[in-house]
Amino acid sequence: MNKKIALIAAFTFIFIGSAYSDNDNSGYFHPDTQCGTNQDPRECLNNFDKKLEEHTTHLTENTSKLGATRESIVSLNLSKYEQGKQLKKHQHSINQLYDTQYRINGNLILFEGQRVSYGISTGYNINREKIDNVGLNFTYRFGESYQDKLNKRLEILERQLKKQEKHAHVLLIKEGQSEGE
Repeated sequence: MNKKIALIAAFTFIFIGSAYSDNDNSGYFHPDTQCGTNQDPRECLNNFDKKLEEHTTHLTENTSKLGATRESIVSLNLSKYEQGKQLKKHQHSINQLYDTQYRINGNLILFEGQRVSYGISTGYNINREKIDNVGLNFTYRFGESYQDKLNKRLEILERQLKKQEKHAHVLLIKEGQSEGE
């Protein structure tokens, strides 16, 4: 940036310097060579001073614009740097999501019917070291559950056992009567 400012300043100096002397390297204003023959030298000098003042104003404005442009470029570079850091952070987070997630889940059943159950659940993600879900569970069973089948088998076995107990009791009674006679 400083090179651009120096370049503009040098160009302006050369441009203004050429107004001071066309063929002379002395650096002084020569009214004979830079004003017309019919023009008053003072008027020519005043015109030259006005042009010099205009050029100085433009140079000052351009210098301030260059300073503002430099500041905006520096801020853009910083924001690009910040964006790069943020992008790396996001990429790291995304890569972690693709890793195998190890979790510990817990369920608390609040109500359980024959076909419906309600409860609450939570899950702790070991990779991310935080609880990442909490929710309500609603379960509806289509058809018979394994537990229902086991309960039916148990009822059948209990009935058979009661029949066998009655039958065994009857046999014991009959045996006891026959011995007692």
